[in-house]
Amino acid sequence: MRAVVGLRRWRHNPLRRRTDLIEAWVALGALLLMLVAVPAIGWISGALTDDAFRRTIRAQHEDRHRTEAVMVREATAATRVASDPEAPAQRDPGRPVIAKWTAP
Repeated sequence: MRAVVGLRRWRHNPLRRRTDLIEAWVALGALLLMLVAVPAIGWISGALTDDAFRRTIRAQHEDRHRTEAVMVREATAATRVASDPEAPAQRDPGRPVIAKWTAP
């Protein structure tokens, strides 16, 4: 708002310098950038990020699929089971088993 007041104040003032008028126009331009350009850039970057996430999810859905496994036997205590890095932390680990499955 100060930019608009600055422009009006210097409009017909005989003591107005050229730099005062330039300063007021620069302030008005900065105000317009903050009100128009910044939200537009935010919206565009959000839309691009959303599109990238959706493409990633679509690729994961195409790549991953369920398959059935057949339990061969229960794992012994000496068998080390590697934890799944994508599994939730609060998930019940269940009992380790030796399983066999065929999948592409």
